[in-house]
Amino acid sequence: MHKIIVKRRYKDIFTRKINICLVVLFILTFLTLLIMFLSSKSHPNSDAKKPLYLSLENKVLSSAENKTDDLNSDTPNYNFTHTKYTQLPTITDVRVLNYKTNVVTTMNLDEYVALVILAEMPVSFNSEALKAQAIASRTLTVNLILSGSHKDADICTDYHHCQSFISYDDVVKLYGDAGKEAYKKAKNASLATSGIVMLYDGAPIKALFHAASPSATVSSEAVWGGKVDYLVSVPSVETAANTKDYISDYHFTKDEFLMLLTKAGYKSVTKYASKPLSEFVSQPVRNGAATVDYIMIGAEKITGNKFRSALSLRSADFTIGVDGNTVNITTQGYGHGVGMSQNGANILAKKGYNFYDILKYYYTGIYFGFV
Repeated sequence: MHKIIVKRRYKDIFTRKINICLVVLFILTFLTLLIMFLSSKSHPNSDAKKPLYLSLENKVLSSAENKTDDLNSDTPNYNFTHTKYTQLPTITDVRVLNYKTNVVTTMNLDEYVALVILAEMPVSFNSEALKAQAIASRTLTVNLILSGSHKDADICTDYHHCQSFISYDDVVKLYGDAGKEAYKKAKNASLATSGIVMLYDGAPIKALFHAASPSATVSSEAVWGGKVDYLVSVPSVETAANTKDYISDYHFTKDEFLMLLTKAGYKSVTKYASKPLSEFVSQPVRNGAATVDYIMIGAEKITGNKFRSALSLRSADFTIGVDGNTVNITTQGYGHGVGMSQNGANILAKKGYNFYDILKYYYTGIYFGFV
Protein backbone atom coordinates (compact mmCIF):
# COMPACT_ATOMS: atom_id res chain seq x y z
CA MET A 1 0.00 0.00 0.00
CA HIS A 2 2.86 2.36 0.83
CA LYS A 3 4.45 1.68 -2.59
CA ILE A 4 1.21 2.56 -4.37
CA ILE A 5 0.96 5.90 -2.51
CA VAL A 6 4.59 6.78 -3.37
CA LYS A 7 4.04 5.96 -7.06
CA ARG A 8 0.91 8.13 -7.15
CA ARG A 9 2.81 10.98 -5.49
CA TYR A 10 5.62 10.79 -8.06
CA LYS A 11 3.05 10.62 -10.84
CA ASP A 12 1.27 13.73 -9.49
CA ILE A 13 4.57 15.64 -9.23
CA PHE A 14 5.52 14.65 -12.79
CA THR A 15 2.10 15.70 -14.10
CA ARG A 16 2.35 19.07 -12.37
CA LYS A 17 5.80 19.63 -13.89
CA ILE A 18 4.47 18.82 -17.35
CA ASN A 19 1.57 21.23 -16.86
CA ILE A 20 3.94 23.98 -15.66
CA CYS A 21 6.17 23.46 -18.70
CA LEU A 22 3.17 23.65 -21.02
CA VAL A 23 1.98 26.89 -19.37
CA VAL A 24 5.46 28.44 -19.64
CA LEU A 25 5.70 27.37 -23.29
CA PHE A 26 2.27 28.88 -24.00
CA ILE A 27 3.25 32.17 -22.33
CA LEU A 28 6.55 32.38 -24.27
CA THR A 29 4.77 31.62 -27.56
CA PHE A 30 2.14 34.27 -26.82
CA LEU A 31 4.77 36.89 -25.96
CA THR A 32 6.75 36.08 -29.12
CA LEU A 33 3.67 36.46 -31.32
CA LEU A 34 2.74 39.67 -29.52
CA ILE A 35 6.19 41.17 -30.11
CA MET A 36 6.06 40.19 -33.80
CA PHE A 37 2.60 41.74 -34.16
CA LEU A 38 3.62 45.00 -32.49
CA SER A 39 6.80 45.15 -34.57
CA SER A 40 4.87 44.74 -37.82
CA LYS A 41 2.47 47.49 -36.73
CA SER A 42 5.29 49.87 -35.96
CA HIS A 43 7.18 49.16 -39.16
CA PRO A 44 4.72 48.18 -41.89
CA ASN A 45 7.33 48.64 -44.60
CA SER A 46 10.21 46.99 -42.79
CA ASP A 47 12.20 44.22 -44.41
CA ALA A 48 14.18 41.60 -42.54
CA LYS A 49 16.64 41.20 -45.40
CA LYS A 50 19.99 42.95 -45.19
CA PRO A 51 19.84 46.16 -47.25
CA LEU A 52 21.52 45.68 -50.60
CA TYR A 53 23.56 48.85 -50.28
CA LEU A 54 25.35 47.34 -47.28
CA SER A 55 26.32 44.21 -49.17
CA LEU A 56 27.44 46.29 -52.15
CA GLU A 57 29.98 48.32 -50.22
CA ASN A 58 32.82 45.84 -50.60
CA LYS A 59 31.74 44.17 -53.82
CA VAL A 60 33.52 44.60 -57.13
CA LEU A 61 30.75 44.66 -59.71
CA SER A 62 32.06 44.18 -63.23
CA SER A 63 30.50 42.70 -66.36
CA ALA A 64 30.31 43.96 -69.93
CA GLU A 65 26.83 44.63 -71.28
CA ASN A 66 25.12 46.48 -74.07
CA LYS A 67 23.67 49.93 -73.61
CA THR A 68 19.92 50.41 -73.72
CA ASP A 69 18.16 53.34 -75.31
CA ASP A 70 17.37 56.46 -73.32
CA LEU A 71 14.04 55.71 -71.67
CA ASN A 72 11.21 57.79 -70.19
CA SER A 73 13.58 60.75 -69.92
CA ASP A 74 13.19 64.51 -70.29
CA THR A 75 9.61 64.29 -69.03
CA PRO A 76 8.64 67.56 -67.37
CA ASN A 77 4.96 66.63 -67.05
CA TYR A 78 5.41 63.86 -64.46
CA ASN A 79 2.96 64.41 -61.60
CA PHE A 80 4.37 63.32 -58.24
CA THR A 81 1.09 63.74 -56.30
CA HIS A 82 0.79 60.91 -53.76
CA THR A 83 -2.59 59.24 -53.14
CA LYS A 84 -2.80 56.56 -50.45
CA TYR A 85 -5.08 53.57 -51.06
CA THR A 86 -6.52 51.37 -48.32
CA GLN A 87 -7.08 48.68 -50.96
CA LEU A 88 -5.59 48.56 -54.43
CA PRO A 89 -8.04 48.11 -57.31
CA THR A 90 -7.86 44.98 -59.44
CA ILE A 91 -6.47 45.89 -62.86
CA THR A 92 -6.43 43.19 -65.54
CA ASP A 93 -6.75 45.25 -68.74
CA VAL A 94 -5.27 48.51 -69.97
CA ARG A 95 -6.44 50.95 -72.69
CA VAL A 96 -3.40 51.92 -74.73
CA LEU A 97 -3.40 55.06 -76.87
CA ASN A 98 -1.14 54.93 -79.93
CA TYR A 99 -0.02 58.54 -80.05
CA LYS A 100 0.90 58.28 -83.75
CA THR A 101 -2.44 56.92 -84.99
CA ASN A 102 -4.64 58.19 -82.12
CA VAL A 103 -6.17 54.69 -81.88
CA VAL A 104 -6.98 53.20 -78.45
CA THR A 105 -6.52 49.44 -78.01
CA THR A 106 -7.58 47.46 -74.93
CA MET A 107 -5.27 44.62 -73.98
CA ASN A 108 -4.39 42.38 -71.06
CA LEU A 109 -2.05 44.08 -68.57
CA ASP A 110 0.51 41.23 -68.63
CA GLU A 111 0.56 41.33 -72.43
CA TYR A 112 1.03 45.09 -72.39
CA VAL A 113 3.91 44.83 -69.89
CA ALA A 114 5.64 42.21 -72.07
CA LEU A 115 5.48 44.52 -75.10
CA VAL A 116 6.76 47.44 -73.01
CA ILE A 117 9.75 45.32 -71.94
CA LEU A 118 10.55 44.66 -75.61
CA ALA A 119 10.60 48.41 -76.25
CA GLU A 120 12.42 49.36 -73.06
CA MET A 121 15.07 46.72 -72.28
CA PRO A 122 17.19 44.28 -74.33
CA VAL A 123 15.92 40.73 -73.75
CA SER A 124 19.58 39.64 -73.72
CA PHE A 125 19.64 41.01 -70.17
CA ASN A 126 19.52 38.61 -67.21
CA SER A 127 16.06 37.20 -66.40
CA GLU A 128 16.03 38.87 -62.96
CA ALA A 129 16.71 42.23 -64.61
CA LEU A 130 13.82 41.57 -67.00
CA LYS A 131 11.56 40.76 -64.05
CA ALA A 132 12.63 43.98 -62.32
CA GLN A 133 11.79 45.88 -65.51
CA ALA A 134 8.42 44.13 -65.70
CA ILE A 135 7.51 45.24 -62.18
CA ALA A 136 8.81 48.77 -62.75
CA SER A 137 6.81 49.11 -65.99
CA ARG A 138 3.68 47.58 -64.44
CA THR A 139 3.94 49.85 -61.41
CA LEU A 140 4.39 52.96 -63.55
CA THR A 141 1.42 51.86 -65.67
CA VAL A 142 -0.83 51.43 -62.63
CA ASN A 143 0.37 54.75 -61.21
CA LEU A 144 -0.53 56.51 -64.48
CA ILE A 145 -3.90 54.72 -64.68
CA LEU A 146 -4.85 55.80 -61.16
CA SER A 147 -3.67 59.37 -61.76
CA GLY A 148 -5.88 59.70 -64.84
CA SER A 149 -3.16 60.93 -67.16
CA HIS A 150 -5.38 60.47 -70.25
CA LYS A 151 -9.05 61.23 -70.83
CA ASP A 152 -10.13 58.30 -73.01
CA ALA A 153 -7.21 55.93 -72.37
CA ASP A 154 -5.12 54.64 -69.50
CA ILE A 155 -1.67 55.12 -71.00
CA CYS A 156 -0.01 56.14 -74.27
CA THR A 157 2.90 54.87 -76.38
CA ASP A 158 4.84 58.16 -76.25
CA TYR A 159 7.83 57.62 -73.94
CA HIS A 160 8.05 61.38 -73.37
CA HIS A 161 4.73 61.12 -71.53
CA CYS A 162 4.30 57.48 -70.46
CA GLN A 163 6.36 54.51 -71.70
CA SER A 164 7.75 53.09 -74.91
CA PHE A 165 5.70 50.35 -76.56
CA ILE A 166 5.99 48.08 -79.59
CA SER A 167 3.21 45.83 -80.89
CA TYR A 168 3.72 42.11 -81.38
CA ASP A 169 3.12 42.47 -85.12
CA ASP A 170 5.85 45.09 -85.37
CA VAL A 171 8.24 42.89 -83.39
CA VAL A 172 7.74 39.99 -85.79
CA LYS A 173 7.84 42.27 -88.84
CA LEU A 174 11.12 43.85 -87.75
CA TYR A 175 12.92 40.83 -86.29
CA GLY A 176 11.18 37.71 -87.62
CA ASP A 177 11.82 34.50 -85.64
CA ALA A 178 14.29 36.34 -83.38
CA GLY A 179 11.44 38.69 -82.50
CA LYS A 180 9.21 35.75 -81.56
CA GLU A 181 11.90 34.40 -79.24
CA ALA A 182 12.42 37.85 -77.74
CA TYR A 183 8.68 38.11 -77.11
CA LYS A 184 8.69 34.77 -75.25
CA LYS A 185 11.41 36.04 -72.89
CA ALA A 186 9.59 39.29 -72.25
CA LYS A 187 6.27 37.50 -71.73
CA ASN A 188 7.88 35.04 -69.28
CA ALA A 189 9.22 37.97 -67.22
CA SER A 190 5.79 39.59 -67.20
CA LEU A 191 3.93 36.41 -66.24
CA ALA A 192 6.52 35.47 -63.60
CA THR A 193 5.75 38.76 -61.82
CA SER A 194 2.07 39.00 -62.76
CA GLY A 195 0.18 41.55 -60.67
CA ILE A 196 3.17 42.62 -58.58
CA VAL A 197 3.62 46.38 -58.10
CA MET A 198 5.85 48.51 -55.88
CA LEU A 199 4.19 50.57 -53.17
CA TYR A 200 5.19 53.41 -50.90
CA ASP A 201 2.87 54.56 -48.12
CA GLY A 202 -0.06 52.68 -49.62
CA ALA A 203 0.25 53.85 -53.23
CA PRO A 204 1.86 52.53 -56.45
CA ILE A 205 5.05 54.49 -56.99
CA LYS A 206 6.19 56.56 -59.97
CA ALA A 207 8.66 53.85 -61.00
CA LEU A 208 11.02 55.84 -63.20
CA PHE A 209 14.03 54.19 -64.80
CA HIS A 210 16.92 55.03 -67.09
CA ALA A 211 19.61 53.29 -69.12
CA ALA A 212 22.78 53.81 -67.04
CA SER A 213 23.45 56.01 -64.03
CA PRO A 214 26.58 58.15 -63.59
CA SER A 215 28.56 57.92 -60.32
CA ALA A 216 25.22 57.69 -58.49
CA THR A 217 21.57 57.71 -59.43
CA VAL A 218 19.92 61.12 -59.28
CA SER A 219 17.07 62.23 -57.02
CA SER A 220 13.81 63.40 -58.59
CA GLU A 221 14.36 66.71 -56.81
CA ALA A 222 17.64 67.28 -58.66
CA VAL A 223 16.01 66.69 -62.05
CA TRP A 224 12.44 68.00 -61.77
CA GLY A 225 12.44 69.88 -58.48
CA GLY A 226 9.93 67.59 -56.75
CA LYS A 227 11.16 65.69 -53.71
CA VAL A 228 10.03 62.04 -53.65
CA ASP A 229 11.13 59.86 -50.74
CA TYR A 230 11.65 56.71 -52.81
CA LEU A 231 13.44 58.48 -55.70
CA VAL A 232 16.66 59.44 -53.97
CA SER A 233 20.29 59.05 -54.98
CA VAL A 234 22.04 55.70 -54.41
CA PRO A 235 25.57 54.65 -55.47
CA SER A 236 25.94 53.46 -59.05
CA VAL A 237 27.27 50.01 -59.90
CA GLU A 238 28.23 50.91 -63.48
CA THR A 239 31.71 51.81 -64.64
CA ALA A 240 33.39 52.31 -67.99
CA ALA A 241 34.79 48.79 -67.54
CA ASN A 242 31.46 46.99 -67.09
CA THR A 243 29.09 49.10 -69.21
CA LYS A 244 29.43 49.59 -72.95
CA ASP A 245 29.47 53.23 -74.15
CA TYR A 246 29.37 54.44 -70.56
CA ILE A 247 31.61 57.37 -71.51
CA SER A 248 30.65 59.49 -74.54
CA ASP A 249 32.56 62.32 -76.22
CA TYR A 250 31.03 65.23 -78.16
CA HIS A 251 32.69 67.92 -80.24
CA PHE A 252 30.93 71.10 -81.43
CA THR A 253 32.24 74.00 -83.44
CA LYS A 254 31.45 77.40 -81.96
CA ASP A 255 28.78 78.00 -84.59
CA GLU A 256 27.14 74.61 -83.93
CA PHE A 257 27.28 75.15 -80.18
CA LEU A 258 25.65 78.59 -80.30
CA MET A 259 23.09 77.49 -82.88
CA LEU A 260 21.89 74.56 -80.73
CA LEU A 261 21.60 76.72 -77.61
CA THR A 262 19.74 79.42 -79.58
CA LYS A 263 17.37 76.79 -80.98
CA ALA A 264 16.68 75.62 -77.41
CA GLY A 265 15.56 79.14 -76.48
CA TYR A 266 18.77 80.71 -75.19
CA LYS A 267 18.81 83.47 -77.79
CA SER A 268 21.05 85.81 -75.79
CA VAL A 269 24.09 83.60 -76.52
CA THR A 270 24.18 84.86 -80.13
CA LYS A 271 25.90 88.04 -78.93
CA TYR A 272 29.00 85.93 -78.15
CA ALA A 273 29.44 84.81 -81.77
CA SER A 274 32.38 87.16 -82.32
CA LYS A 275 34.09 86.33 -79.04
CA PRO A 276 36.47 83.43 -78.26
CA LEU A 277 34.78 80.43 -76.61
CA SER A 278 37.11 80.71 -73.63
CA GLU A 279 35.57 84.08 -72.75
CA PHE A 280 31.98 82.87 -72.28
CA VAL A 281 32.03 79.08 -71.69
CA SER A 282 32.48 78.42 -67.96
CA GLN A 283 32.97 75.23 -65.95
CA PRO A 284 29.79 73.45 -64.75
CA VAL A 285 28.60 73.72 -61.13
CA ARG A 286 27.56 70.50 -59.36
CA ASN A 287 26.55 71.33 -55.76
CA GLY A 288 27.26 67.79 -54.57
CA ALA A 289 25.01 65.95 -57.04
CA ALA A 290 26.17 63.28 -59.49
CA THR A 291 24.97 65.46 -62.35
CA VAL A 292 25.60 69.11 -63.21
CA ASP A 293 23.43 71.64 -61.41
CA TYR A 294 23.99 74.46 -63.90
CA ILE A 295 26.49 76.00 -66.31
CA MET A 296 27.02 79.64 -67.22
CA ILE A 297 27.29 80.47 -70.92
CA GLY A 298 28.16 84.12 -70.68
CA ALA A 299 25.37 85.67 -68.61
CA GLU A 300 22.99 82.79 -69.43
CA LYS A 301 22.46 80.32 -66.57
CA ILE A 302 21.41 76.91 -67.95
CA THR A 303 20.54 73.91 -65.79
CA GLY A 304 22.47 70.72 -66.40
CA ASN A 305 19.38 68.88 -67.66
CA LYS A 306 18.37 71.66 -70.05
CA PHE A 307 21.93 71.91 -71.33
CA ARG A 308 21.90 68.16 -71.89
CA SER A 309 18.61 68.41 -73.77
CA ALA A 310 19.74 71.35 -75.90
CA LEU A 311 22.86 69.53 -77.10
CA SER A 312 21.29 66.03 -77.14
CA LEU A 313 23.83 64.71 -74.63
CA ARG A 314 23.42 61.24 -73.17
CA SER A 315 23.71 62.48 -69.59
CA ALA A 316 23.71 65.59 -67.43
CA ASP A 317 26.90 64.31 -65.80
CA PHE A 318 29.40 66.07 -68.07
CA THR A 319 32.70 67.90 -68.24
CA ILE A 320 33.40 70.63 -70.76
CA GLY A 321 36.52 72.09 -72.31
CA VAL A 322 37.44 74.53 -75.07
CA ASP A 323 40.09 74.02 -77.74
CA GLY A 324 40.24 77.03 -80.05
CA ASN A 325 36.86 77.16 -81.83
CA THR A 326 35.79 73.70 -80.63
CA VAL A 327 33.73 72.79 -77.54
CA ASN A 328 34.61 69.33 -76.19
CA ILE A 329 32.14 67.61 -73.85
CA THR A 330 32.45 64.23 -72.13
CA THR A 331 29.44 62.56 -70.50
CA GLN A 332 29.10 59.63 -68.12
CA GLY A 333 25.98 57.43 -67.99
CA TYR A 334 22.86 57.55 -70.13
CA GLY A 335 19.44 58.99 -69.29
CA HIS A 336 18.00 61.24 -66.60
CA GLY A 337 19.49 59.07 -63.86
CA VAL A 338 16.36 58.85 -61.67
CA GLY A 339 15.13 55.53 -60.26
CA MET A 340 16.32 52.15 -61.52
CA SER A 341 19.34 51.91 -63.78
CA GLN A 342 18.62 49.21 -66.35
CA ASN A 343 22.29 48.40 -66.97
CA GLY A 344 22.82 48.49 -63.21
CA ALA A 345 19.94 46.05 -62.73
CA ASN A 346 21.54 43.69 -65.24
CA ILE A 347 24.92 43.92 -63.54
CA LEU A 348 23.37 43.15 -60.15
CA ALA A 349 21.33 40.27 -61.59
CA LYS A 350 24.49 38.73 -63.05
CA LYS A 351 26.02 38.92 -59.59
CA GLY A 352 23.17 36.83 -58.16
CA TYR A 353 20.72 39.44 -56.91
CA ASN A 354 17.04 38.78 -57.62
CA PHE A 355 14.44 41.28 -58.78
CA TYR A 356 13.37 41.89 -55.17
CA ASP A 357 16.90 42.97 -54.16
CA ILE A 358 17.34 45.08 -57.27
CA LEU A 359 14.10 47.03 -56.89
CA LYS A 360 14.58 47.56 -53.14
CA TYR A 361 18.02 48.99 -53.88
CA TYR A 362 16.96 51.51 -56.50
CA TYR A 363 13.61 52.54 -54.96
CA THR A 364 14.25 53.48 -51.34
CA GLY A 365 11.74 52.27 -48.73
CA ILE A 366 9.31 50.56 -51.09
CA TYR A 367 7.41 47.33 -50.50
CA PHE A 368 5.27 45.14 -52.74
CA GLY A 369 1.57 44.59 -53.39
CA PHE A 370 -0.75 43.13 -56.02
CA VAL A 371 -3.28 44.57 -58.47
